[in-house]
Order: sequence, then C-alpha cells, then structure tokens
Amino acid sequence: MNEFIKTPRLFVPSLCDVGCDMVLSKPQSHYVQNVLRLGVGDVVRLFDGLSGEYVAKIEKIGKETVIRVQQLLRPQGEWCGPWLFFSPLKKNAMDFLIEKSVEIGVSVLCPVLTNRTIVRTVNLEKIKAHSIEAAEQSERLDVPTIHAPVALKDIFKVLPVDMPLYFCQERATASHISTVSSSGALLIGPEGGFTIEENTMLLKNPKTYPVSLGLNILRAETAALYALSHLCNTSAPFK
Repeated sequence: MNEFIKTPRLFVPSLCDVGCDMVLSKPQSHYVQNVLRLGVGDVVRLFDGLSGEYVAKIEKIGKETVIRVQQLLRPQGEWCGPWLFFSPLKKNAMDFLIEKSVEIGVSVLCPVLTNRTIVRTVNLEKIKAHSIEAAEQSERLDVPTIHAPVALKDIFKVLPVDMPLYFCQERATASHISTVSSSGALLIGPEGGFTIEENTMLLKNPKTYPVSLGLNILRAETAALYALSHLCNTSAPFK
C-alpha cells in the first residue's frame, strides 16, 4: 500500500474483477487527462464502497479512457459511522458541512426540514458529488448514503428501529455529547433552533436522547462536526 500512498483515487459505481478493463466516465476521463495529467501506463486507485480498494493501470486515453484493474490494495472493512440529520444550510456552509462530515466518518446524510429551516430546496446530486470528492481525498473506502429530505415529524420513520437519536439542544442541562458511549444518529437544528413544539415532539419519543454541546452557541455546521467527532470515536459503534 505504501508505494501507492500518493496515487490518485477515483470512486466508481462498481468494480470489475482483477484483470478486467473498465471505461471511465467522461467527467473522470477529463479529470484524469486534464487535471491529473496522467497518461498510458500511469496508475490510479479505485473504490466502489463495496469491494475494497484496487490499483488500476491506464491502458488507453483519449475520448475514451480505459483502465485495467490490477490488484487489491485494501479489503472492504465494516464501518458503522453515525447518521447525520441536519437542517439544510446556505451554499458555503452546506458544502463545508458535507465535506468535513464525510472526512470524519458519517455513514448517512439526511436533510431535515423544520419550522425554522431557511434553505428548503436541496440539491441531492450536488451533496452526492461533494461526498464522493471528500471520500476520494480522505482515503475512505465507502461513500455515505444520501437520503432524500424529510420533515422533522417524519424523522422516526427514517431512523432504524434500534438506533438512538442524539438530539443536540442549545444550552441544555442534558449530558455532554462526550459522555455518549455508542454511535447512532445525530440531529442538528437550523439557525434559530427548534421551536417549543418541535422540542416537545422529539423528546416524547423514547429513542431520543438529548445531549449538550457545551455552554456556547455554535453555528449549525460547527455543532454537527463537533458532535460527530465524538460519535465517530465511540467504543461501541452501532451495528
């Protein structure tokens, strides 16, 4: 693996067997030729989120770029990172949140529409593209699942049956997020926080565990990354 540590990585929808040829998509072909400036004989690393990471050699380059899968570098491991339910943010903040949460290790990204959500139109393809780019750069072997937006009242319909929901409350008397000993799902509110009615609804569900992020009021993207950094390092991840 060390000899390929600086080899560019590409996410592909599905990997073929060792010895087989694959044709890169047009955007990836453009990236390989014009951004990375690679040519015939150069190598890249490939992963599809299911089969592990492989090294592949460029066999043909031009309008169509063909690569041949050569060897397995890393087998696909099992990673059960936390889910993130978040209220959509404005462009730059949203891009930052997606990129960094993927780097930290989130498994599922799900936009949630609340009463105080400002951005109510979500571009799922853009979120997916940012997630793939972050996974390629951070050496992840998988790409998070991108869930369609849900209304806050429907969040428990999406949440797996046995998964706890850690509800981040501003200046709450709840236990600090650092005391959580198992992974699960994280819920971060919009700018302005949740309404009283939303708070009441969430806390009525036995799967909800209120947690504090400290005394300071954090921006939504800061709060999410701060909490995720704790959940991704718990000793007993959700299976």
